[in-house]
Amino acid sequence: MSPDAASASGGEEGVGEPDGAHRRGPAALKTDARSAVPDVCAALAVTATVFLFLFARMRSGESRAWTGPPAT
Repeated sequence: MSPDAASASGGEEGVGEPDGAHRRGPAALKTDARSAVPDVCAALAVTATVFLFLFARMRSGESRAWTGPPAT
C-alpha cells in the first residue's frame, strides 16, 4: 500500500479520531448543541440582514428584479 493510501485510510499510527469523537450520550449532545447556539444565531442574523437589504432594494425600485405586481 502506498503512503498516500495508508494516510487516507487512517492506517498510520498517530492518526486519531477528531476531537470530541470519544464523547457519547445525551450529555455530550446537549453540550454540543449549547456550543452551536452562538454560531446559529450569527448565521441567522447575517441571513436576515442580507434578505432585508435585498428586499428593501427590490421594493424601492433600485433593483430591476422587481417590476411590481403583474398588470391585470
